[in-house]
This record gives sequence, structure tokens and C-alpha cells, in this order.
Amino acid sequence: MEFTEMLGLYLLVIAVLFCLLCYHQLEKRWYFARIGVPYETTWPIFGSLPTAMSQGILQHDINSIHRLGKVHGTYLGTLPNLVVADPEYIKEIFIKQFHKFPYRMQALYISDWWYNSVVMASGEHWRYMRSVITTAFTSGKLRQMQPQITETLSTMTQTLNTMIDASSDSDGTVNIRRILSALTMDIVSSTSFGHKMNTLQDLDNEFSHHAKIVSTLNIGSNPLNGLPLVLPCVKRLFRFLDLDYVNKKSLNYVKDFVHELIFSRRSESESQDKKVRDTLQNLMNAHGQEQETDENGNITDNSFKFYKQRGLNDDELIANALVVLMAGYDTTATTLTWMCYLLATNQHVQKKLVDAIDNEIGGEEPTYENVMNLDYLDWFLSETLRLYPAANRTGRDAIVETDVCGKTVKAGLSITVPIYAIHRMPEYWSEPDRCVPERFAPENRENIIPYTYLPFGAGPRVCLGVRMAQMLCKLVTVKILQNFTLDVSDQTELNPVLETSLLTKPNNGMVLRLQKRNPQ
Repeated sequence: MEFTEMLGLYLLVIAVLFCLLCYHQLEKRWYFARIGVPYETTWPIFGSLPTAMSQGILQHDINSIHRLGKVHGTYLGTLPNLVVADPEYIKEIFIKQFHKFPYRMQALYISDWWYNSVVMASGEHWRYMRSVITTAFTSGKLRQMQPQITETLSTMTQTLNTMIDASSDSDGTVNIRRILSALTMDIVSSTSFGHKMNTLQDLDNEFSHHAKIVSTLNIGSNPLNGLPLVLPCVKRLFRFLDLDYVNKKSLNYVKDFVHELIFSRRSESESQDKKVRDTLQNLMNAHGQEQETDENGNITDNSFKFYKQRGLNDDELIANALVVLMAGYDTTATTLTWMCYLLATNQHVQKKLVDAIDNEIGGEEPTYENVMNLDYLDWFLSETLRLYPAANRTGRDAIVETDVCGKTVKAGLSITVPIYAIHRMPEYWSEPDRCVPERFAPENRENIIPYTYLPFGAGPRVCLGVRMAQMLCKLVTVKILQNFTLDVSDQTELNPVLETSLLTKPNNGMVLRLQKRNPQ
């Protein structure tokens, strides 16, 4: 073939690719134009991802809402995504039409094994598992955790005292993020698995190392995690290769650890078994009854009654135990980190809270009962979760075409609710960047517009561990403020850079100055 013919062929291919690219870009515009919402001009193939990564995902959410409005379209890679920051839409999607948006957003690849967990299960399977796991977090079960928590809080106090004494120039500079992560790991492992990790005394123990990796919901930690956004078809390849969203080596380590615990407990006598009081045992106690079968011995249905008769199988036990670990560990440690940061940078708030603790509890051990009497602590926790919600986004997928507030939402369209951005919108919150716990005082709560405060999500899939997370945050905060004052140091990063993560975490840890309080 002559050179001119080759050149002509190359030019033809380039022209066809260019036309296809233009058509793809126009189709993206038409998609949201047909729905009738504004849309973001995005990059070919990669969608809004390059812009979001350059601005920071959470800042990009804020900028997009300011520029395009509370409801607008964008593309996550090649996938259309409707961003919703309007409380009426949120109520419609998460509450009124939950049956049409029952699943969490599934744009990323997650292996089939995770469908054994309450997070990914659907229908009656999900409803049964949720009913079982809910019983693990009743007020009675939370009170039973008190001895393990008290012991771990005592270890934390000793650790912090030692670190302050050993700090250079005795200025009390501590990476509080690392200590709170270790503390939370110890509490969650003891209350969930009945196993003492002693992470506070050995910050780099093997289980803690792998559990932290499994709990890190960070797209940036593995570039392959973002590939399904650009090429959805690779999900089939990932499934064939038996890949997972989280590090497989660490996942298998934690799975084997939990499986050994289950096997060990089943080997014990029934009388000994009943003495164990933790989340894993509560799940194991959901024993199945004899299942109904037809004349050929086949199980007859797939209803809630079927799952109740069957009970949780081993994969479901392990998957849900891991969900409790992942949800309870990193989210709680992150919230506690932000609580300490806000107290250190808002001394007037710290003084009010210390005064309340001194007046109500004094030097007594913090317990489930006495921390619940601290109203100002409750307001402060709520304000922390407004400014720094542990989960900064949530989402749903439409399974059928439906009308939402006059807009036609097609089946398969993903919905993103940018929680962090909503919590910072001046339309909903006066002086949104200031820490004002009094927003949540009884006389002011009525000013909060429903579905604009979403730290735990909304609707039937709201976070299961809300009560446990709140209890732990309150107990730990009280214990810290009974013994120390918090302040910034010259190493403290003000307005910290946030991770590119599904959790609102400081990218560079959190260094604060702790000083021992004078004896009462």
C-alpha cells in the first residue's frame, strides 16, 4: 500500500474516532437535557474524575452545587450520575420511593462474597440480616460492653501520660489520630470479637495492620478500583480474576482470623458459649430452626421466614463481622479525631464541655448512663458530624424508571448525595464553617431542615451502628477531657487537607498538644 493510501487510512480512522468522541459528548449532554436538569461539562471517557481529583472530591461537590444547583447531572467516568442536594429529592429517593432505590450505589466493583453482608444484600435477605444485627446494638448490649471499654480507656490514659512525659521539651505534642485509631481498634476487637489486641501497647501488631488495610475505603489506594468507572465491562474480568475492592491478602487474613474464632467457640461447651457477650456471639446465637421443605426435600421459598429458619451461614457470619469491624473502627476513630481537633481549635467550646463534665461526672468513670446526661456533649458530637461527617457521600441506584419531584429518573441511573457539601451549604446552615454546638440545642433543632443533616444516612438503610458509635465517642471524649486539655501546636495542620476517600479523614494525621490537667 502506498504512503498516500496509508496516510488516508490513518486520517479516516482519526476522523471516525473524533466523530464517535463528539457523539459521545453530545449524548452525555442529551441524557441530562432529557431529564431536565443542568449538567456538568466533563472530560471524554473520564467524566468529572480529573476535575474532582484536582479540586478535591469534596470541594468539587461544593463548587458544582454552587455553579449548577442542588440537583444536577455529571459523569463518573462513563457512568451518568445525578447529584442530589435538595432535601425534597432526598426524602423522595431514600424514604418515599425506597423500594425503587433499594440498593447502594454500585458503580465500583465489589466481589460477590460481600453480598453475604448486610451492606450489599438485598430484598428479604437484607431485611433478615438487618433484623439480626440490630439486636447486637440495643441499649442492654451496649451496657454489657462497659467493662472492656473501661479497661481500654484506662490503658489509653496511661499511654497518653507516657507519651507526654517522653515528648521532646515536654510540650505534649502527640499524633492523636494514631492513638485514637489504636484505641478504637482495641475497643471494637474486644466488644465485637471478645479478643484483646493491645494495639495501644503495640501499634504495629499484625491484626491491626491488616484490619486497617481492609477498613481503608480509598479509591486512590488501588488505581484498579476506579477502572470500572471508565470501563464498566472490566467488572467481569475482575470477577474472573477473583479480585476485590480491598487488599486480598489482608482480607483473607482477617477472614481466617474470624473463622478461627467461630470454630473455636463452636468447639466449646454450650454453657461456656453463653458466657461470651460480644457482637460475634450475638450473630452466632441467631441459630436457624428446621427449614420447611417440599415432598422432595427442597427448600420451598426465599422469604424472610426462610432466612429466619436457616439462620446465618458461615460466610454471612464472617462478612457481617467484618462489616462491624470496618464500620466501627475507622469511622469512630475519624470522628474522635475531628472532635479533638475542634476542641483544640475552639477553646471556648472545650471550656464549656469541661465545665459540664466536671459538674455532672467529676472524677467518676464515664459510663453509658452518665455520659448520656451531658447535653452539651451531645450537641458538640452532632456539630462535629455536621462539619466532618464520617461518610462524606452516600448513594443509591434506581432499579426502575420513576418520577422524582417532576423529573424522570431512568432505571440504572446512580444517585449521589454529597453529605459533606450539604452540611456546608449556607442555604441550610448559618455560618456553616463555624463550630457552633448550640445549633443542636432543643430550642434550635426545629430550625434544621429535614434531610439536610445526614451523618448516618437516611431511610431503611441508615447506619446500623449509630448508637454504639455515639456511645464510644462520648465515653472517649469524656475520659480525655477528665485527664487532659487539648491545644494546637506549631505542628498542627489548620484546615487539614482531606484524604481522597469515602471517609472524611485528615490526610496527614492529626498532631495536637496535650497537657495534663491539674488534680481536682
